[in-house]
Amino acid sequence: MPLLPGQSPEMLDRLRNMDLPASFADTALGNLENNTSQVTLNGQPYNVIRPGELYPGVWGWDAAFHAIGLAYGSGERGLEELEISALGQTEDGRIPQILFYDAELANRTYYPGPNMWECESANGLPISGLSQPPVYGFALEKILEIDPAAEQNEDKVRELFNVAYNYQKWWYEERDPEGTGLVVSIHPWETGRDNPIEWDPIFKRIRATDEFQDMPFDPAVRKDIRIDEHGNNNAKHRPSDEAYKMFTHLLHKVKDNGYSIKDADGEYRKDFPFAVQDVTINSMLQASNEALIRLSERYGTPEQQRELRRWGSQTRESFNHLWNDEAGAFQSRDTTTGKLTETSNGSFLALATSVPSEYQAARMAHLLDDWKHKHGVKYHICSSPPDHADFNTERYWRGPIWTIVNYVAAEGLLMQGARFENPAILDKGLEVTLDSLELVQMDGGAFHEYHNPVTGKGCGAKSFGFTSVAFLDLTSKLTHYKTALEAAGEKPGGTTVG
Repeated sequence: MPLLPGQSPEMLDRLRNMDLPASFADTALGNLENNTSQVTLNGQPYNVIRPGELYPGVWGWDAAFHAIGLAYGSGERGLEELEISALGQTEDGRIPQILFYDAELANRTYYPGPNMWECESANGLPISGLSQPPVYGFALEKILEIDPAAEQNEDKVRELFNVAYNYQKWWYEERDPEGTGLVVSIHPWETGRDNPIEWDPIFKRIRATDEFQDMPFDPAVRKDIRIDEHGNNNAKHRPSDEAYKMFTHLLHKVKDNGYSIKDADGEYRKDFPFAVQDVTINSMLQASNEALIRLSERYGTPEQQRELRRWGSQTRESFNHLWNDEAGAFQSRDTTTGKLTETSNGSFLALATSVPSEYQAARMAHLLDDWKHKHGVKYHICSSPPDHADFNTERYWRGPIWTIVNYVAAEGLLMQGARFENPAILDKGLEVTLDSLELVQMDGGAFHEYHNPVTGKGCGAKSFGFTSVAFLDLTSKLTHYKTALEAAGEKPGGTTVG
C-alpha cells in the first residue's frame, strides 16, 4: 500500500476537512443511469450510456470510463458496458470513437452522423471511422479491483480480455509507422482532446494549404451549439467554427483513405496532414498494456503474454522521445516536423504508467505548482498551459479542467509517490484529488462536463458521465486516505497505509 500523503500541514488540513454530501455519490451513479437508453442492437436488448446530452452514441473512451464508474454499483454492470463497446469493434480490432445505437437520431442531432462516416463494425453496426485513447484494458482491470466479485464470471472476463488484447494489437499493427512502439493519431478527435493549444501549429500549417482554403464549410451543419432552456448559447465553450472546418477537412482526408494511414500496398503514408504521437493515446496504451500484462496471468495465452510484454517494453523504452526536459513534461510529437508540441493535461497521464523516472515525476509535480502559484490557477489541472497567450479558461480543451483526466493523473501521482517513496509527489496527487472533488462540490452536484480552472465555474453539459465517474473514484481515494490519516493519528509524512 502507498505511503500516506500529508508532508505539508496544509494538505493534512484539507484532507481532514474535506466532507462531501453523501447524496453526491448517489447522484453520480444516477447520472450514468439517467444517461442510459434501452436499445436493440443486432436483435439483442442493451442498456447503453451516452456521455451527455450532446452525444447520441457510445463514445470509446467515455464508455470505458463509464464502465469503471458503474463498477461502484456493480462490477457485473461495468463488464456489461465494456461488452457494448465490443459490439463496435471492427474485424481488425479497432474499438471505434463512436458506436451509433440509433442512426436516425444521430443523423438528426449530431454532426457528423453515420451518414457521413459510412463505416460499420464487424457486426454491421454504424460506427465512426476513428478510434480514441485505448482505455479498455485499463478499465477492465479497474472493474475487477473495485468489485472482485465480477471475477466469478470468468468466461465473460476472458472474452473482454481478448477484446482488449485485439484492440492493443490494432494500435501496434496499424498505427506505428516508425516501429518504435509510439503510435500515431490521424485526427484530433482520436486524441479525445479536440482543440487544445498544442495542435495550433499543425492547424496553422494545414490552414495555409489551398486544399483547406478551397474547402466549403457551412457552420450551420453543427449540432453542438445550442440554446438551452434559459436562452443561453454554449458557443463560447465549444470549439470555434474554424476548428470545426478543420475537423471536417481532416475527416474527409482520412475517409478518402479508408480510415487508414496505410496506402493500397499496406505501406505507411507519410503525407497525412495530422499524424501525431499523442501523449494521451500513448499513455493510455501503456496503462492498458500494463493492466493486461497483469490480467494475462489468469486470462491470457502464453503468446498473448509475450506480445503484451513486448509491446509494453517497446513503448516504455521509446516514451522518453516525448519528454521535454526544458518544459518538465511529456508532450505529443508532430511526426511531420519531428517537433514536440505543448504541455497539456494529457501530459500528466503518463504518470499512471511505469514510464516516468522519479526525476520526471517530480518535475511534473513541480510544474503543477508553477501553474497554480505563478499563473493564477486555483484548481488543477488545466487542459492547456495557463501561461500561453491563447489560454482560454472556458473553451473546451483550451484551458478548462476535465476531472476525468484529473482522476487518472491523480492516481498516477499517488502511484509514483509511493513507487519512489516521495512525499512531495504524493502530496501533489492528493492535492489534485481534493481540487477535483472541491470543483464538484462547488458545482452543487451539477457534474458539468468541464470547469473553469480559475473560478471553478462549470461549463459544457451537465450530469456528464466523465465527471460522474471521476467523482466516484476520487471519492474512494478520499475515503481511503481519511481512514489512513485517522489510523496514523494524523502524523504527517512517511506513514505506511495499512
